[in-house]
Amino acid sequence: MKKILFLLGTCGILAGGFFYLHETNYEIAAVMDQLNPLVKESAIYVKINQPKRVDEHGAAYYEQTGYTPEGKKFFVKYMGMTTLKEDHYLKLTSKGKHIENYEEVSFTDLPQGVQEKIA
Repeated sequence: MKKILFLLGTCGILAGGFFYLHETNYEIAAVMDQLNPLVKESAIYVKINQPKRVDEHGAAYYEQTGYTPEGKKFFVKYMGMTTLKEDHYLKLTSKGKHIENYEEVSFTDLPQGVQEKIA
């Protein structure tokens, strides 16, 4: 009985720790989402703004609000290999908080719910 309680307690502590890290550390959450087979791939649409920073190799790091195709607000961090053109639109392919890739799209290619919120 003690072994079962110990095992349940350990599993509870580990699950709570993973949940805490997922909600507090973006990078850990992105790795966890990338490896989790239950997290589905989805699209997030953003309007490119100024990069948060640019490193010595010219890679630009962005932190901004994006929208799912249904219009749900989503905070996202992503990196461009160079500084991207401002006021253009991107479709980010994500798996939870992990960004797989991005492609530039026109305003007319955005879902209607996103067009209303992103403009």
